Amino acid sequence: MDLPGGAVDLTHLEEVDSIAQELGWCVAVQFDGSHILDHEERLGAIKSRWIFDHHGKFFAGVTPDSPQISALKRLIDKGNCWFKFAGCYESSRSGGPDFEDIAAVARIIAAYAPDRIIWGTNWPHNNARTTEEYPNDADLLDTVLSWLPSQEARKKALVTNPEDLFGFEPV
Repeated sequence: MDLPGGAVDLTHLEEVDSIAQELGWCVAVQFDGSHILDHEERLGAIKSRWIFDHHGKFFAGVTPDSPQISALKRLIDKGNCWFKFAGCYESSRSGGPDFEDIAAVARIIAAYAPDRIIWGTNWPHNNARTTEEYPNDADLLDTVLSWLPSQEARKKALVTNPEDLFGFEPV
């Protein structure tokens, strides 16, 4: 949502939320998280389950004590917001393989809300224009696993939380 080439922009958030709620779906929200304070009230009014996607895509950069991270925590505290680790290479200013700027925020949110973290590879990596640019999903998984502090946190992010969010049968 609300990025060039996105399916729908944030002007349709309430309409999409209403449809998702009626169908029992969740909404994936993606925008430049640097502007989360501008959208916090509307995001906080979402009634369906929703995902703040792509590590929040904080293009301007944030630190764990930024007001944007406080806003993210408030939204998570409402109980229907999940934070998705995916596509860190798209918004990282420090770059791989460690993506330290993304890692700093990811670790804070993982510790703050371990029941609200999910992960995805971001496949098919649409921003890659050449084979050399194509991320290695195994390397991305290793990076994300290093951000999660324990085996229990990893199981939550990779198994239990997606089961809860999407209604999957337990593995």
